[in-house]
Amino acid sequence: MTYSKNDFGTGLRRQLEGPFDVVRIARWAFREFHNNCREMEPELQEVVLKVVAMEEGPEFEYSAEELKSLADQLTSGERTQASR
Repeated sequence: MTYSKNDFGTGLRRQLEGPFDVVRIARWAFREFHNNCREMEPELQEVVLKVVAMEEGPEFEYSAEELKSLADQLTSGERTQASR
């Protein structure tokens, strides 16, 4: 079974419903990557790893708005703009 952009985007939206915590979201993304990396498209792997990297320091962090925009792109099927 393929782990799709829509799957990650939907999960990311759920993570953003609670209090915004960069470390919690980064660790959630790591678990998603670890559990699903074999079923992920290469482009999605890159996006997920950029979310995982947020835990490494403020220079890697995305704002809540940037993550909401990313989730929207992933669930709408748009090509993701994984800048940084």
